[in-house]
Amino acid sequence: METQYAVALPLNDLIRQELEQLHTSSVAHDSSIAEKAGRLMSEATCHIIDYIFTDMVQQFASVKEMAEEKIASFKESLSHIEEIKGIIRKYFGWAVSWFDAKRLKPVIAHYHQLINECSINSAAIPCLIYAIPDKLAQKALNALADLKDLKADNALHAIECLIEIIDVGVTKLLKEPKELLKFNFIANKTLDGVMNMTTALSYKSLRKLGNAMDPALFQTASGHLQQFIIPHPLSWHEAVDTGPALHPSIS
Repeated sequence: METQYAVALPLNDLIRQELEQLHTSSVAHDSSIAEKAGRLMSEATCHIIDYIFTDMVQQFASVKEMAEEKIASFKESLSHIEEIKGIIRKYFGWAVSWFDAKRLKPVIAHYHQLINECSINSAAIPCLIYAIPDKLAQKALNALADLKDLKADNALHAIECLIEIIDVGVTKLLKEPKELLKFNFIANKTLDGVMNMTTALSYKSLRKLGNAMDPALFQTASGHLQQFIIPHPLSWHEAVDTGPALHPSIS
């Protein structure tokens, strides 16, 4: 059987503990759950963005003997990341705070079932895990391997693969939870606009980053991004049909 793959997005221990508490509170119908849920989900999303993108771009921006225009491009990317995080904090918290524990319970359960521990850089880290199509995983891993081996002329192919993977994640981590909340037409349209705007800004920034990336940075980028694509016993088709399951053996 072919190896199946998933994306593992790191969380810190505090976020995991708070999500566990939130999951317990949702069963107890805690009246303050909406505010807690909005803050926690937006902060978890921002933490993931920082772990995957901010850390990598900061490494790029600190490289010595890099052309000034390249450094400026990396700093612009960091600015865009902060802008995206600001939008997420504003609108995600605003939207979730409309509902009581009963309406939020399926959303909290959705996030809770995505969490498991994975080995990243030889450390067990709590992660949000979502399966990706097998062909996409292989295409991304091949593109990252070409970067690592300096076989690629530029980083754009790897960036396009990354954008496809992010699209799957946006569906699993934002669009599906939004549908579970059953917003009215106006709120639903507003949030769709926010998601479209943030993804468009993200992808534009990523493509610009790909153009600005020198071959000297290819191995750093490849090593950083490849760690998030992990072997996973849950296939893409199973994930679509049944939703993700917890696999304690993943490491």
